[in-house]
Amino acid sequence: MPSARVNGVNLNYELEGTGEQVVVFLHGFSMGLGMWDRQASSLSGSHRVLRYDLRGQGKSEAPSDSIKYVQSESVTDLLGLLDHLGIDRAVLVGLSNGGNVSVHFALNYPKRLAGLVICDTGAGSDDPDAWRQQTGDWASLIENKGTNAFAVQYLHSSVLDLKPFFEREPDMYERMRTTIAASSPVGLANTLRATVGSRVSLYSLEERLKSLRVPTLIIVGDRDHLCINPSKFLATTIPSAKQVTLENCGHMTNLERTNHFNAALLEFLGRDVVIRGFAEPSKG
Repeated sequence: MPSARVNGVNLNYELEGTGEQVVVFLHGFSMGLGMWDRQASSLSGSHRVLRYDLRGQGKSEAPSDSIKYVQSESVTDLLGLLDHLGIDRAVLVGLSNGGNVSVHFALNYPKRLAGLVICDTGAGSDDPDAWRQQTGDWASLIENKGTNAFAVQYLHSSVLDLKPFFEREPDMYERMRTTIAASSPVGLANTLRATVGSRVSLYSLEERLKSLRVPTLIIVGDRDHLCINPSKFLATTIPSAKQVTLENCGHMTNLERTNHFNAALLEFLGRDVVIRGFAEPSKG
């Protein structure tokens, strides 16, 4: 896969497909761009699809300095990657940590977006102190016992609630464990402490979100207990937002309910984005 040098780091990415509309996927913490395989295969016949590994994750560069992992750096990374590839305007689809990056990108560069899809985002917003403790414990586990020990604990955690999914698709557990285990321990630990555990609560963004004029879709699983309230908040605060709740689903909606997820995404891209989101590209 190609890489791009932007904002001081090398970002691993994949750009495929054809069409006027560009859809950019931002993965959940530690999952890498491969978590979007099922969406890329569905969309690449009609859209240009860009996926990339966020800094410190997957095959992207992992700086050693923790200050390089604050969320604003990931927002600047995305802006630099779009500029590097000559993409003036795109639809962002972000899940979990990728959703948080997408929200902040939308608030800072709304003119670069034709649409916004926020999935299973906002963990920690309801109880920031408990979330900071949990993410700090995970970072310590990585540092003391390695990425594989973390992967096993994380994938079995109630935060993700993936047991029913793994019972239906047992091969996915090994695939996800291998992806996490192969990641940089420095990158994962720094991302947990400086980004995932330290980001601001979505509720603190209320006034800015009220002014966001980008067609928006919110997707959340009905068992994703840490993200249900923040998702409802986003859907009722962003003026153009609509919400889709997927039944019998935990944190990884795009994998657990792929057909329903893809159907909701394609409907959004074909209706809301085309009707309300397209205008002349302009830099924001």
